[in-house]
Formats: sequence, structure tokens, C-alpha cells
Amino acid sequence: MIGEILKNIEAKYQQLGENHATYLQGLLHAKPINYWDYVEVETLLSLQRPRTEFKDESIFIMYHQVTELVLKMMLHEVEQLVGEDLPADTWAVKIERLNRYTSMLINSFDVMKYGMDYDDYNTFRSTLTPASGFQSAQFRLLEIYCTRPENLLNTEGKKRLGEATDIEAIFENVYWKDAGTDRSTGKKSLTLRLFEEKYLAQFVALAKKVQGNTLQDKALKMPDMPDILREKLRAFDRMFNIEWPIVHWKRRSTTSTAKARAKPPRVVPNGKNTCTPCTNSASFSPTCGAIRKSATGANNKIHRGSVSAAHQPRQANTIIFYKMNIRTDHTIGEIVAADYRTATVFKAHGIDFCCKGGRSVSEVCESKNLDPQVLLEAVRQAAASTEQPSADYHRWPLDLLADYVEKKHHRYVATKSPELMQYLNKLCKVHGERHPELFDIRDEFASMASELASHMQKEELVLFPFVRKLATEQQPAPPPFGTVQNPIRMMMHEHSVEGDRLARITELTSGYTAPADGCTTYRVAFAMLREFEEDLHHHIHLENNIMFPRAIQLEQERAN
Repeated sequence: MIGEILKNIEAKYQQLGENHATYLQGLLHAKPINYWDYVEVETLLSLQRPRTEFKDESIFIMYHQVTELVLKMMLHEVEQLVGEDLPADTWAVKIERLNRYTSMLINSFDVMKYGMDYDDYNTFRSTLTPASGFQSAQFRLLEIYCTRPENLLNTEGKKRLGEATDIEAIFENVYWKDAGTDRSTGKKSLTLRLFEEKYLAQFVALAKKVQGNTLQDKALKMPDMPDILREKLRAFDRMFNIEWPIVHWKRRSTTSTAKARAKPPRVVPNGKNTCTPCTNSASFSPTCGAIRKSATGANNKIHRGSVSAAHQPRQANTIIFYKMNIRTDHTIGEIVAADYRTATVFKAHGIDFCCKGGRSVSEVCESKNLDPQVLLEAVRQAAASTEQPSADYHRWPLDLLADYVEKKHHRYVATKSPELMQYLNKLCKVHGERHPELFDIRDEFASMASELASHMQKEELVLFPFVRKLATEQQPAPPPFGTVQNPIRMMMHEHSVEGDRLARITELTSGYTAPADGCTTYRVAFAMLREFEEDLHHHIHLENNIMFPRAIQLEQERAN
């Protein structure tokens, strides 16, 4: 055993042109390695240099140093995924690591929220100006590795960019610059100027280096991506681009201790609370795009149909289960808005909680010949289950909810629609002769995709910008459409039209069940259609049952 090891050592150093005996003699006199030297513990623990006498400033520094180390671990994995040709199973391992690290960051934020004295924090932080977590370069590097540069533009950035495609121009309009730039004058804050002087050239150089080879690009080129990897990528997209920015956003709108609930947090002199590395504009950093592509363009056709009473938006009347009993006069949409876990009950009974969520429990039970008390008991059990509830959307700020719908659900529709059309065209070509219903399914979906593209463009260009103004301005200028109820009424009507179309697709596919002679492509296409339906139901639910009623209520409050 020892002889074999010595032979291998000799062979190794012969290949290097070195005398192995010299290295062995050096090993004889070397001191044994210990933990504190290997980890550089003393150096690490000497890196905290508070600028004030407040004890909790050390916590603040250590928390951000730990965050930067976690970001470095994430970069370590992403650089390998982008820079090397790795098999799918290795991708799954490394994406799972990224998910674990991102989860650590999300959960660790309680240190900022509860781990510092509020008064001390709001005093010592004023000594840190203009330094800001906004200046975390590693977070920006992760974005560049993960997604195409154009995905780092928000709606306003895309308008400013116009037809330009060069990376330098893109980075002049990148979303995070809005936090430190007065776009009307072009004047930049000192925080942003210092950040750009230090890192902008590095960002642009990296974007050019990985162009066409980002995590997004490599994932989209991967043939036959395993479902387990797809789910891990989705989880990373959700945590990195939605959940982590949300905890930062909540940090901005809440406080560092429970005591602070009665006190507004201070902000730095530029008028923006720039304590976060992720976002300073109450908008999410764009998706890594590993599953979803950028939103595609759409025509501007407006569906002009009559609007029935069923499409009239309701006033907000949120149910809080632990404060009141669910009654038969509550609407299905209100119940699901209060706790999305209850949606499973309505799905099981074929009850539409999104497009037709304005119906009361009693109305639905009468139409379905159900016992209202039996249905309500099932709903109560779902709400009382130990399963983790979904995000409390009706408590989210309205502009945050608009950002979430646009960046998660609109982008999903824009990405999945062309993919599904490819599958459906292939099915019609291969199986259409034996299954002529496939042509109807394809035509229905093509119509849906076209109408949804137009619908989402109207929301992004007309309705959502005004919703954001309602959320952030005390007296927004009157919109050209008179009242927010007018576009909302039209959007709800279009939701209903697409809901009916989706119901026809469900019927034509026998509940997304492939026939006995269906191939793998057949089953995959139907599974994707089922997923599309589920996402669209949640998408419409968030708008019809939560966002729209709150926008109407907020507009009325502003008017009064």
C-alpha cells in the first residue's frame, strides 16, 4: 500500500520534471494543518470594523459579510454551469445547491428584521451613506450569468432603449439604475455613480463574454430536459427572482424590530431606502429565464364584446378565516383569495374560482346540485390543514402584486404559448388522421395564445401602470379611461372568454388524458396544457379576486 503510494508520488513529480524526494523531505518537516489556520478564522473575525459605538452595528456588518459569502458560493456554481459542458444530472445537483443557498438567504433575513435594536439601527445607518446594499456587485454578476441582457430591462427601460441592441446601451437602461437615476434630468445619485465607477466595466465585459451562453441560453438548448431539473430551475427562478426580493421589499416597508411597527424606517438622503442588494424600485429583478423566455410582442387588437353583470368587478371584501366564519353568501373568489389552499376543493368539484369567482357559494351549489354545508366544511378543513399556505397575496402592496403577475404569469404565458403550439402542430401532423379532435384543440389554443398576448399588452401598457400609480401616489393624475373600473371591466370580460375557451380544451382533451395509442409527445403536450391551465387559473384569480377589487377600492379612497 505505502509502496504503491510512493510510486504514484514519484510518477507525479517526474511528469512535472521535479525531484519527488525534495517534496517528501519538505513534508517531513511541515507543520500539521489546523482548523483556524485553514479557515483563516482570526483574519475572518477581524474584518468587522464598526463606524459607531452602537453594539448592533457589528451584527449588521457580519450579516452582510455572510450574505456576500453565500453569493460567492452561488457564483461558484453558476460559473461552472455556464463555463463547462455538464450533463443534466450534474446540472440538477448544482441547481439544487443554488436553491439551498438562496433559501439560506431568504431565511436569514430575520437577522435584519429582528436581530437589531430599531433605534440603534436607524441611527448608525445614517453614518453609512452613501454606501448601500444596492452596491452588491455579486448579485448583479449572478443576474448577468443567469439571463440575457435584455431581460435586465423593465418596461420603461425597453422604451428608452428603442431599437438599440448593444450591451453598453442595455446597461445604460438596466432596471436597477432606476433606483439611483432621475430619468427626467439624467442625474445619478452618488451611490450609483460610485457603484458604476467600480463595477460597470466589469458587468459589461462579463455580459459580452457570456452572451449567448447564459444559464438561460444553456437551459433552453438542453435536449429533453428531465422533469426533475425543470422543477429545480423553476424553484431557483421563483426563489431568486421573487421570494428573496420580496423579503427585501418587506424589510423596506416594515422595520428591524417588532417595536418599530409604529415607526417608519428612515431613508438615506437620496430619498430612497437603499438597504437592499436586490431591488430599490419595488420591482423584481428579471427572471433567470431558465424556463421562461422574455415576453413576446403582441398585436393591439381590442376584443369588443358586451359586458354582462357577471363581469362587473366587486368591491374588496377579504375573508380572514381566523376572524370570521365562511358563509354561503361569500363568493368563491373571496374564499380562495383569503387562502389559496381552498382552491383544491373547488377544483375537485369543477368549480371555476377565477373567471367566475364572483358567484356565491349558494349560487354555485345550486348550479352543481351540491350541499352548501358539505362544501363549506371541506373548505374549512382545507384552510385548517397543516400544509404550508401560499403567499398572502391580499396583504401585498398593490404595485408589488402587479409586478408579480407581470413577471411571473405574463412571462409564463409568453414563453409557453409558442412551445405548446410546436407540440400541437406536431401532434396534428402525426396523429391528426386518427384523432381529428387535435385540430380543434390546436385551433382553440392558437386563438387563446393570440388573445392573451393582446390582453397582456393592454394590461402592461394601460392598466398596470395606473394601478402602480394608485399604489404609490396620493393623487395620481386622472387616467384617459376615466376610472380604473373601465379597463378592469374589459379585462374581466376577456378573462371570462378565455376561461370558456380553456374549458373547451379541457373537454376536447378528456381532462388532458392522452389516448391509449398516444406517444410520449402526446402525453407531454397534454401535461403542458394542464400546467398552462393551472397557471392561467392562478393568474386570473390574482387579478379578478385580489388586484382588481383592491384597485377599485383604492381609487375610491383616493377620490375621497
